[in-house]
Amino acid sequence: AASLERACEAGLAAGLKYVYTGNIEGGRQDTLCPSCGAKLIGRDGYEVLGNKVSGAGKCPECGTGIAGFWRAKT
Repeated sequence: AASLERACEAGLAAGLKYVYTGNIEGGRQDTLCPSCGAKLIGRDGYEVLGNKVSGAGKCPECGTGIAGFWRAKT
């Protein structure tokens, strides 16, 4: 677990915006806005607990564009 956390920190330090530890309990699982740090997608393991990214692919807090394929919620 410690090596995954170090790798995650190294990725963030290198400028990667979306880095996850995965496969470890309590690790970095959520997607955070790279600009304001707001939690955009909450996860527990492979389960998505919530998604706050707008249909236009933007952070609802600061409006930063979030990489990915997004569609309006119906």
